[in-house]
Parts: sequence; C-alpha cells; structure tokens
Amino acid sequence: MLQFIRERAQGWIAGVIVALISIPFALWGIQEYVQSSGDVVVAEVNGQELGLREFQDAYQRYRRQLQALAGERLDISKLNESVLKSQALEQLVNETLLRQAAAGAGMRIGDEQVRAAVRSFQGFHRQGVFAQDLYERQLQINGMTPVGFEEMMRRDMLVEQIRQGIAETTFVTEEQARDAERLSQQTRDLRYAVIESGPFEAQVNPGDEEIGRYYEEHADRYTTPETVKIAYIDLSLEALSAQVAVDDAALRQYYGANEAAYSIPEERSANHILVRVERKAAQDLIEAARKRALEYRDAAIAGTSFEEILEQAAATGAANETEGGETGMVRRGVLPKEFDETLFSMQTVGDISEPIQTDFGFHIIRLDKIVAGSERSFEEARADVERDYRHEQAERLFYEQAERLSNITFEQPDTLAGAAEELGLPVQETGYFSRTGGEDLAGQKAVVDAAFSPEVMIEGNNSAPIELGDDRLVVLRAVDHQAQARRPLEEVRERIRTELVAEKARQMASDFGHELLVKLRAGGGPIADAASLQWQQARGVDRHAVEVNRAVLRHAFKLPRPQPGKPVYDGVPLGTGDYAIIELQEVHDIAAESLGTDVLLERRKDMLASEGAREWLVLLAALRQAADVETHPDGL
Repeated sequence: MLQFIRERAQGWIAGVIVALISIPFALWGIQEYVQSSGDVVVAEVNGQELGLREFQDAYQRYRRQLQALAGERLDISKLNESVLKSQALEQLVNETLLRQAAAGAGMRIGDEQVRAAVRSFQGFHRQGVFAQDLYERQLQINGMTPVGFEEMMRRDMLVEQIRQGIAETTFVTEEQARDAERLSQQTRDLRYAVIESGPFEAQVNPGDEEIGRYYEEHADRYTTPETVKIAYIDLSLEALSAQVAVDDAALRQYYGANEAAYSIPEERSANHILVRVERKAAQDLIEAARKRALEYRDAAIAGTSFEEILEQAAATGAANETEGGETGMVRRGVLPKEFDETLFSMQTVGDISEPIQTDFGFHIIRLDKIVAGSERSFEEARADVERDYRHEQAERLFYEQAERLSNITFEQPDTLAGAAEELGLPVQETGYFSRTGGEDLAGQKAVVDAAFSPEVMIEGNNSAPIELGDDRLVVLRAVDHQAQARRPLEEVRERIRTELVAEKARQMASDFGHELLVKLRAGGGPIADAASLQWQQARGVDRHAVEVNRAVLRHAFKLPRPQPGKPVYDGVPLGTGDYAIIELQEVHDIAAESLGTDVLLERRKDMLASEGAREWLVLLAALRQAADVETHPDGL
C-alpha cells in the first residue's frame, strides 16, 4: 500500500506541489509523515539522519522532476540508475541543508499562510469555491492526511522563502544590461564554404578484417533490444460509468439535489473605466485615484461617453494610470470579487456605479446588457443528469476499487488472479515491447517504466498501481522477458560497411579542411579557388540568422574580432558529416544610444533571473562546505 501511495503522487497532487514553488529542490514527499524512523541510514546532515525510505521517495521525485523538465525528449529508463541515485541523494542532502538554514535563520511559515495556499489550489475547488470535503477526499485518495499535506507545504514554502530572499536581493547594473544587450545585438560579416564528405566515400573500401574488428569494438550497437510481455488489470472510470445502473427515480432525486447545475445562469456585460492604484500605495495616492474616478463618473452621468473620457485622459497625460473597456458577457464569479458584486447588484441597463476598489485600482462600471438565466426541466436536462449521475457513482466505485486493487495485488504480489476475481475485471496481455515502448497500453511511458523495473521484471512482483490520467489505473506483472541479444555479424555486415565508409569520409573531409585552413591563415587567398570551394557570403547577420548554417553561425560568433583587412579563418564539423571553413571578415556593434529603455529593462530582467539562479547555487555550495555531511551510497 505504501508503494501505491508513492506512485499515486505522480498524478495531479504532484502538479500541486510543483505549482507551489518553481525550484526543483523544494519538492517533498509524504513518507516521513507516515513512517517511523529506524530504517537504513543513507546520509547524515549536521547530525540529522536521512533514512532509506526517505531516500526512496526522493529518488522517485527526482526521476519525475527530470521527466517533467525534459518532456518526451528524455527516456529515463535509458539513464544510468546508479548515477540517478547518486544525484537524488545529493538533492536530498541539499534539501535538508536548506531546511536547516531556514530554521536557523528564524524563518517561519504561519498556519494562516499554509491555509491560504491550500485554499488557492484549483484542484480543491468546486464551482470556483474551496471545498473541504473534496480536499480531504483527494488527499485520502493519494494516501495523505491534511496534517501531513499541510506540513509538507509548510516546508516547501519555508525553502521558497529563502529563494525569494535571494531573488529580491540580486541586482544587475544598467551598464551590465547595456553591455549584454549590445553583445546580443552584435552582427558580423562572414563567408563560409562547405567541404562535402560525399565525394570522399568513393575512396573508402573497408575489408572483411576491418569490418570484423569494428563489429567487435562496437558490439553494443548491433543487438536486438531487451523486451518484455506483461499481463495487466485495467480499472477505468469510463468502464465503470457504463456499468452503473440507473432508474428514473434515482435520476430525479439527483436532479433535485443538483438542480442549480442544470440551469443557465444570468450573464451580464459592462463597460468600465479603471484608475490604477495599488492597495498598498500611500494614502494620498489612493485618495487622488478615488477623486479622479469620481470625476470620471460625474462626467459619464452628465452624458460624456466612456470612450471620450478615456481619450481626454490620454490627452491630459493620465493614460498610464487610466484604462478601460468592455467586459464581454460574463457570469457571476468570473471577475474580481468587488467588481463582480457591484456588477450583479446593478438594477438597470445604463446604470453607472460609484467608484469601487479592487486590487487593480478604482473602477466605475456601466451596466450594458443583462441576459436572464433560465431553468431546465428534468426532461430537458435528462441526458446531462444521467451522464453526471453515472460519473459520480462510478467515481465513488473507482476510488473503492482502486484501494481494493492496491491491497490485493500488494498482498498477493505474484499473481493478478485474485484481484481480477475479486473485482470482476479481466486479466489482459500485451505483445512484446522494448524500453522504447510499444502499442496501445505499452505506449504509455509509466507502463514501460514499471514493466522494466527490477521489482517487476527481475523479482517477479506485481507493479504498484499506475495512474494513467485522473480516471484510469492499471496494475501489471511480467509474463515473459527476453534479454538483449547480439545480432550475427553477417546480419549487420552491410550496415557496418556503410557506417565505416561514412566515418572515414567525414574524417577525410575534416583533414582536407584543416590543410586548407593552414594555407588560408598563411595568406593564401587563391588556394581556396584552387580547391574549388563555393563560398557563401553572409553580411550583417546576427546570432539568430536563419539563412546561415546553425553550426557555422554559432562558431562564427565565437571567433575573435578580426583586424582591418585581416580575416579570421577557422573550421567546424557539421552534423551532416561535412566540414565548413569560415572566414570572419568584420564585426559590427550597435550604438549604445540606439538601445531603447524597454529593451534594456527586459534584458536586465533576464539577467536578474540568471544571476539569482547562480547565487542560489552559490548558497547551496556554501551550505555544503560549512556542513558536516556523511553519505552512505552503499546502502541505496
């Protein structure tokens, strides 16, 4: 069951945690809140012991973090597991150091802050309002308690407090931003010629001995992949929903209890003028904004249109503080609270409100249109009522069966038969698939990871329940496993021949390019013509020019500034196997006075973020250097 809890943290609850803070170091699991101490110690940080169970949670979180950051580009299963474990242990040590530092600095997160953060998560909302029962049920599904979850959040928010402190004290000077922007907008004149590897291939003819030697030296390239075949139980909300029995009486009762959900709510549209001022601004600024909003209201009541008021505001230099426009048709609860309450309390189209204050400033509102709501009878809403009723009943059954599935497959780790019989679900099978995945269910990365995990593939146990979205759960076990095998030489001989030819041709093109570079640097302009190189001229190109080969462009911007009349020559291998010779002719810098304020502000913002990240790493290094840390990787 504990493994199930760990794995279910991969779903939306992990998204909640990620949304709480943006740094990867602050993600904490739940095991330390529900498990006792006394397990194997994997590290000691300033006298605080970190156990194996805590590390196992950290390891799973670290894998999920890597996957979330890299997306589909990264196949976690192909990474070295011992390296991942070492990195996860380092991250766990860093997290512990940060918590200790925060506590030592007297930082605290109050209960009200934690409650506010919890109540802000949309996953705990029903119809736009925090629902305590939904909150508790979602935590229960994920094997957590409110106390444990809120303590986890408190710790995360405490570490985030440190990060915010670093971010708010980082600075970048205007001159630094200016220099960085000038370098970013620098352009260069260059020309380049490509020495193609293709013509050299005719000169390469590898023999049998060379092919055999290459085969032995690169044996790992010529193998059939490891594959596995799995059996699985599939529990889905959709399938359960179709099985829910319905009758007219139950549907009418459900409709009566949720009648508001089947009505069409009233909608309104309005126009408004906003005088911007922050709530935390000085009182004199707030009063000035309120007074200006009253003046606009008086003008509107006297017959001046909102559009004319905004034009006059712009003409008098108040455009930065004043804005407005139409809301479009909206329902209750969409707009800021104060705005929403005022708009839906107005009685007559054309009415203009008193100035009302929101977090954005003071608004005056003109009610433009009202579209009354309407009720749908049971007969009109019957299809929707049945859909919702089925979904609700299936959802309850889904949670119950998910727990039973977890318990039975944990208690009977070597078979799925017991769970299948108990829940009335079939045991299904896939075909063979490799670590890159297969078809249908085997195309799900979480399924592939579980199928090739040591617990399933080597130890022969059932997997923990795997969450595929919010409404589907599978448990699997390996039926058969086929190890990676080396392919016979005769089967891959032509492939090796092709690879050898291409490899040697690339090297020959590179060698020829280096010979030409030596002559060009010695002042041999005509040599390029003798080599029949076709030069491509590129003038005034920046770092993002699409008309120049990317490898050539990147390398050209690394070359030193040429002296007048003395080009700089260099070469770079291309991904195609060809080799490019580059002639850098001139460098053009943008004039400092041409850099706009907005551009410099954006550049400074980017540099602040980069500098903040650097200082965060410096902090971690300093904490680590001053700490007494002892790790025990052999216990992982």
